[in-house]
Amino acid sequence: MDTDTYLQFTLEGIVIIIIFYYVSLLYRRQKKTNETADRVVFLMGVLICVGYPVLLYNYYISTGIIWSLGGLYAVGYYFMLILTAGSLIYSFIRIEQNEKRLELDLDRKARELADKESEQRNAVERITKEHTIELIDGAHQVSTVLRDSVKRPLKTMRQALYHLREDPEGADLALQTLDENLNLIEGAVDELSSNTSFGPLKRTLVDVGDLLEKMISEISIPEGVKVESDLGGSFSAINVDAPKLRRALQNIIDNAVEAMPAGGTLGVRVSKTEDNVVVEVSDTGTGIPETARVVMFKPFYTTKPHGLGLGLFYAKDIIEAHKGRIEYTSMIGRGTTFTVKLPLIV
Repeated sequence: MDTDTYLQFTLEGIVIIIIFYYVSLLYRRQKKTNETADRVVFLMGVLICVGYPVLLYNYYISTGIIWSLGGLYAVGYYFMLILTAGSLIYSFIRIEQNEKRLELDLDRKARELADKESEQRNAVERITKEHTIELIDGAHQVSTVLRDSVKRPLKTMRQALYHLREDPEGADLALQTLDENLNLIEGAVDELSSNTSFGPLKRTLVDVGDLLEKMISEISIPEGVKVESDLGGSFSAINVDAPKLRRALQNIIDNAVEAMPAGGTLGVRVSKTEDNVVVEVSDTGTGIPETARVVMFKPFYTTKPHGLGLGLFYAKDIIEAHKGRIEYTSMIGRGTTFTVKLPLIV
C-alpha cells in the first residue's frame, strides 16, 4: 500500500469515526428529550452516516460510480459541513425553544404565585369573617346565658322584696329567697370566670392520683351518690398546670354527679400506660342523648336549668392544651364514661 492510499484510508476513517461519534451524541440527545427537533437532526445524521460509507464502497469496488479521489473527499467534507450547519441550526432552534419554555415557565410561576396570593388573601378574609361571626355569636350566647342566669334571679329577688314590703311578717321566707337567688347569681359569675381563665400553662410535677384524691375529699357529693375510686398504686406524676387540670377534671366529675339526680355510682380511676396517665370518670346516670353528642363540647351548651354550659368546653380545651385527649362512651339508661389521656412526656 503506497503512501497516498494509506493517507486516503486514514482520512476517510477519521471522517467516518467523527460522523459516527456525532450521530451517537445526537441519538442520546433525542432519546433523552424525545422532541421533534432532536429527532430531525438525528435522522439527518443517520442519513449522512449511512450515505458516506456507501459512496466509499461504490468508489472502491468500481461499480460504475467513478469519481476522482478529490471529489470523494469533497463529498465527505460536504457531509461534515452539512452536519456542522445542521448543528448550528439545531442550536438556534434549541435556544429559541428554551426561551419559549422559559417564558412559559415564568408565566406559569407568575400565575401560580398570583393564585396562591389570592387563595391566602381569601383564606385570611374567610378566617377573619368566621372569627368575627364566632365573636358575635359568642357575645350573643353570653348575653343570653347571663340573661337567664342573672335576670331571672333578679326578677325573683324583686318579687321577694315586694312581698317583704307588703308583708313584713314573711321576712324569713323573703330573706331565704333573696339568699338563694344571690347564690345563683354568684354561682353563674364564678362559673363564667373560672371556666374562661385559660392563659398559658404553668406546669409543675403533679401526681394525678393525689390531685384527684384531694379533690374528691373536698367537693360536695350528694348523699345518694356512691363514690368508687381506684387512684392507682403506681406513681402517676406528670408536668401539668395543677389548678387548670383540677378544674377540668372537676367539671367532668360535676357533670357525672349531675347526671344522677336520683343517685347512683360515681367511678374515678387512674391508671398508667406506656405513654399516658389515664383518668376515667364514670356514672350510672341516664346517658347522653344522640342529639347532645354533637354539641356537648361546644361553649354555652347546657341542658340544666342553671349553668352556663362551659364545663365540658373548658375541660376539653385544657386537656388538649396539655397535649392530651378526652373521649367518652355512653349508653342511654346505663351511664357514661369519660376517659382522659395525658401524655407522660410533653
